[in-house]
Amino acid sequence: MSISYLIQESLPNCSPSEQQIARFVLEHPAEAMRLSISDLAASAHVSTAAITRLCKRIHVSSFNTLKLLLAKDVYSPEKGEVFLPDFNFETNAPMEAIASTLIQTAIGNFQNVGKLLNETTLFDTVSVILHSRSVHIYGIGASAVAAMDLQQKLTRLGILSTFHQESHMQLTAATTLTPADLFFAFSYSGETKEILAPVQIAKENGVKVAAVTRVGGNSLSKLADFIFCIPDTESLSRHGATISRMNQLLVIDVLYTALITRDMEQSIENIARTGKVVASHRQNNGQNDVF
Repeated sequence: MSISYLIQESLPNCSPSEQQIARFVLEHPAEAMRLSISDLAASAHVSTAAITRLCKRIHVSSFNTLKLLLAKDVYSPEKGEVFLPDFNFETNAPMEAIASTLIQTAIGNFQNVGKLLNETTLFDTVSVILHSRSVHIYGIGASAVAAMDLQQKLTRLGILSTFHQESHMQLTAATTLTPADLFFAFSYSGETKEILAPVQIAKENGVKVAAVTRVGGNSLSKLADFIFCIPDTESLSRHGATISRMNQLLVIDVLYTALITRDMEQSIENIARTGKVVASHRQNNGQNDVF
């Protein structure tokens, strides 16, 4: 996870004092990582409390952890620029321009998803999934595409999971959850009321919540126990989810692969068995495509 990129993406959601310290850290990372919290506060003309609040906003456990992550960025052998996508196509844009822009945007965003991934969060979530009674997956609109993909993948691994796209069923299902279950929510904005309502119910029942949402802090991330942040690359009033949807799917692929590696032999066996059953069904119906 690149802490510099995480801070940069979180800037719009920070308070003025948090923005002040964030900009100082971004402009002087090598200096910031060597200062005490009081010296850094003095250099940035903010209070130490503002630094603590910034750490909480970007989900860093302590100031010392922030300095360690800054050191990783400062001494990283690769220094890439933050990719800012642009979807302002001209009228009747040629296919080559459309395809090239979208491909380059996807490449840049996938790299940034990698910077935001947190190893501890990933493997803690894997452990909870493997030890849960069931995984209940929630998402509506474009986020439902990612939710369905996760449910399909967990099913192939033999992990009991459910997905309800209809909002009343989501509320009903959340009411029946217990601490033995896991609630997995998808919402790019993190403010979708149809998702926040069942999350609140699940939390009241003592259920752990994992969430895939945009970086920077939002209502969903404040409720979640495990947060998978994706780049804040699309306006909330966007014409349709494109890159944000692909970012969610990439996070699922990383999680799916991590689950497979925890028990490779059993996972491969389950994938092969499910694939064989579906392939056999298709052959019986005269379809030749491979599952």
